[in-house]
Amino acid sequence: MKIKSISTKTFLIFLASILLIVGISWFIQTNFLEKYYIDKKIEAMEEHARSLENALNTMSLEEVQLFIQDIAEKNGGRVMVMSKEGELLLYSRQGNFSKGMMGAGEIWKKLKAQGEYAYRKVSHGGFGRGGNGEWIIYGKLTKGGMGIMIQSPLQSIQETVVITQRFYVYIFSIAILFAILLAFVFSRMVTQPLVKLNKLVKQMGDLNFHIRYKEKREDEIGELGTTFNYLVEKLDKTIGALKVELEKEKNLDKMRKQFIARVSHELQTPTAIIHGYAEGLKDGVVTEKEEIDFYCDVIQDETNKLSSMVKELLDLSQLESGTFAVKLNPFDFTNLIEEIYGKYKLLAEERGRKLTLIHPPQDIWVLGDEHRIEQVLINFIQNAANHGKEQGEIKLILESQGTDLRIGVQNEGNNIPEEEIPYIWDSFYKVKNKEEQKGTGLGLAIAKSILQQHHSPFGVKNIEDGVEFFFTLKQVENSQEI
Repeated sequence: MKIKSISTKTFLIFLASILLIVGISWFIQTNFLEKYYIDKKIEAMEEHARSLENALNTMSLEEVQLFIQDIAEKNGGRVMVMSKEGELLLYSRQGNFSKGMMGAGEIWKKLKAQGEYAYRKVSHGGFGRGGNGEWIIYGKLTKGGMGIMIQSPLQSIQETVVITQRFYVYIFSIAILFAILLAFVFSRMVTQPLVKLNKLVKQMGDLNFHIRYKEKREDEIGELGTTFNYLVEKLDKTIGALKVELEKEKNLDKMRKQFIARVSHELQTPTAIIHGYAEGLKDGVVTEKEEIDFYCDVIQDETNKLSSMVKELLDLSQLESGTFAVKLNPFDFTNLIEEIYGKYKLLAEERGRKLTLIHPPQDIWVLGDEHRIEQVLINFIQNAANHGKEQGEIKLILESQGTDLRIGVQNEGNNIPEEEIPYIWDSFYKVKNKEEQKGTGLGLAIAKSILQQHHSPFGVKNIEDGVEFFFTLKQVENSQEI
């Protein structure tokens, strides 16, 4: 059966690893512990023999006897020293030794022949009486020709190994239980955060971008959680931006349709008038010169309206599409405003309005596109003239505000309803409660696009007995270049 769960896989791998370690330990202990123990025992006996050889050369007979007894107790066996001729000189007082000492002669012969000899698992009784059983015997021939023999029982080692092996069964059983428990806990620790992340990913797949991985970890899983949160945030922002763009596209498509409808409506009226008056002239409806001149004047006026509207539509299209970029350069704004004031003062008077210019006495230079800023001012003045009251005043007010110049165009007349203020910058929009609708409704839309390209703050507000349109430009020194 194929295992799919990473939690189960982790559990089994961890458990198998622990059992493998325990099994290897059991194998090594069973097969090599006794040999290792004997090797270490012989090394200790070699060290004791060297110490005893040194004691024979430096200590008194009584001190050597005590030293021999100490070595015998440490090894749990017997120690003896033989003369050059093979006679027993000194021996430990542990156990029963006879002067003939069973097996001593054989060991002595080995020592004489080899200088050093070690027996392992001697089962014929070792040397001395009561020596039945298995023993470890080490013999060494000193530089003086004497023989040192140390005997240690092997039974204690074997018993220790057997006891250890039996005890290891309990350890092995407990280790298995702990292995299962630890494997379960460890697998949960590793896989639980991954399970949580998997659930979060599924929620993200359902376009839920408000979820976050909240566990505080400093390992790779924590890094994965941090990466997940970063991805969710990026997707949230990206999807949000796409939604905004889609909404803008829907609104733009709606505005295009409305724009086309408004253009069609605005063009229809002058076109119909021109068509009607032209047919009248062609059919001879009028014959008097004054009537003919009147018809021609109407056709000419409506043609001028059409030409003006087409020009404004082209300007608006270029500005909004970005195909026409404004050129920012320092220019003398005082000179520009005075020229505009001189041109439109008489026009305002002809329409029964009074045009007033209020500005600081010094020359003012600003940064901008002079031709386009002139277009904005003319649109604001014409708008004020179209919607201001008869015999009312139109004010052009210049105010320095730090590094900025604020330009305001005020007219006396009715206020704009507050609910309509957000829409007056739209193409073809005209305030609904105006008794006389004048203009094409494109002037403010063009002004808005120009000022946006200048990054200039602008707006409109109702004032006492009138309305003010305003915008700001950055003031510069007359010698400053961009």
